[in-house]
This record gives sequence, C-alpha cells and structure tokens, in this order.
Amino acid sequence: MPTKRTASGVFALPTVLDTDIRLGESGANVTVRGEIDVHTAPLLRQRLHDVVVQGEDRVVVHLDGVTFMDSTGLGLLVGAHKAQVATGGSFELVCSDPRLLRILRITGLHQVLTIHDGTDA
Repeated sequence: MPTKRTASGVFALPTVLDTDIRLGESGANVTVRGEIDVHTAPLLRQRLHDVVVQGEDRVVVHLDGVTFMDSTGLGLLVGAHKAQVATGGSFELVCSDPRLLRILRITGLHQVLTIHDGTDA
C-alpha cells in the first residue's frame, strides 16, 4: 500500500484497519480487522466513541480479525470500556486468538474486560 503526502507535505502511513458496525436487538457489534497501533488507533477510537455516544446498552468488539495490537490499542479498549460503563452499558470483547488473549492476560486486562472466546457472544 503506497504512502500519500498530506497537505503539509508529511507522508501519511497507510491505514491497515477495517471496522464494521452492526446494530441489533442485543446492542452494537463492532468487528475489527487489521492492525491496531498508534497509526490506526484514532480511527478505531472514533468508531467506538460513535457507538458509545449513540447509547447502545451493549457493545461487543470482535477482535479475531486483528493481526497486531500494541499498547495504544489496549489503551483505547480500556477507554472505550470506561466510557461505555459510565453510561450504564456493557462493553465486551470476543477473541479466540491466542496471541491477543496472551497480551490481555499479561496486562491483567482479562480481569477488567469481559472477554468471550469465540463468536457466540
């Protein structure tokens, strides 16, 4: 994927992240595919913010399509969780990828976030 020059002349790194939001009777399902890092986090943060302010009682983020996640991604998930819980709703993750689950365990986030293994959430 080629880089593009921004109006200021600085090269913009390619965004390798895709999000799909589906609203249903049980709340919002956000499917994330690609890399969640310092370059793509603003896009995902905005998408999750839009869902939270919409007032959904339940937000479920599907991470099985995520190929990479750094500490910026972890931080934005925690921020989205806090924002959703502050509205009285629930924020849940669906993840069966052993690499991502390991990161969530190492950081202790498995004790903070509700994580479902598989797609049956």
